[in-house]
Amino acid sequence: MKNDPENIESKKIKKEKNIFAGRVLISAAIHIIVFAILILLLEIFPGKNLPQGKYVEITMVRGAKIETPQNEPKEEIKREIPEKEILDDDEIQEPEKEIKKDESSTTENESTILTSGFDSTSLKQIYSESTLNVRLKYPSGWVYVDQQNKNKLDGVTFWSANSEIQPPPYVHLEVVEKYMFNPDQYEHQYKFRNFTGYYNDPVELEGQVSQSIYLLTETDEDYIIKVIVIGKENFKKFSPVFFSMVNSFKFGRSLF
Repeated sequence: MKNDPENIESKKIKKEKNIFAGRVLISAAIHIIVFAILILLLEIFPGKNLPQGKYVEITMVRGAKIETPQNEPKEEIKREIPEKEILDDDEIQEPEKEIKKDESSTTENESTILTSGFDSTSLKQIYSESTLNVRLKYPSGWVYVDQQNKNKLDGVTFWSANSEIQPPPYVHLEVVEKYMFNPDQYEHQYKFRNFTGYYNDPVELEGQVSQSIYLLTETDEDYIIKVIVIGKENFKKFSPVFFSMVNSFKFGRSLF
């Protein structure tokens, strides 16, 4: 009977087989056509490579695929360095030379308390006064003269009476009001025993070398102490003595 279940199932299976066979034939035909195209391309372009980095991919009916990768060597990418980037050894080392040169010149031109040091061996005499309780050591053979303003110390000047340096060096201590202090005016500072000193590098004018230190205290008064010496070499020799005088400076109630 036409509607027999067995006949229907048999026809269904036969139909599926025919469809599968047809798909296989179509797939085989596609494969043949592709390989034919490849052979034709090789005949048309003998000795020439196909585009690199690509491959032919064919998807079959049941999910299988055939890949024909191209095995041509990959092209190496080379970067040409501009002429400005190619430096010889001398040019590469030049910045280091410049840095070292700058450092040495700074050290040579900058006369600081740390590099000069202290020399108190010749500080055998002591100056003292009662209005501000100031006390200061100064070298043997030196003399001084002090000035007062309204019965209070205003300043004192020390100089060498018998000096090998002519004209002899002299040191002047001045009492100043605190409003005169401006830290932006100074490049260096040094913490002494009883105060902080602010100062700049020595100044040379017509053979005369001078240096001033602002003494910032915690009392009502501040001080400025200045040294003047004729000649750069004489200044270098005297600097340790001068800084020792500054370091010996005392004032206020801490004395008693």
